[in-house]
Amino acid sequence: MTVQELIDKLPEELKPYAQTYFDFIVAQSSDILTEWVNAVAAGDWRAAYKMLVSKMSTQQLIDELQLQRKVQAQLQAQGQANTEVQQALIASLLKALISMLVAAVQ
Repeated sequence: MTVQELIDKLPEELKPYAQTYFDFIVAQSSDILTEWVNAVAAGDWRAAYKMLVSKMSTQQLIDELQLQRKVQAQLQAQGQANTEVQQALIASLLKALISMLVAAVQ
């Protein structure tokens, strides 16, 4: 199985990261790679990301920033959609409560 075949099996939103990380992994010594994997496994994302970007070329950094902006925009849109759903749910709940109060008073 080729690397591209592995990448093709990933969810669409992870594919852009896969090539970046693959290039990083291939270029590293086993000591640096072990350190990076340990940082990821420990949840120390800042250190792992810092190791990753320290090895990137200028173009890779620009591409990474563009990808991060895209991901942030998607997350912001999802957050806005969630807020709208929550507001609609609260409005429905309040309408139901008002209806119950009106019915109780009559």
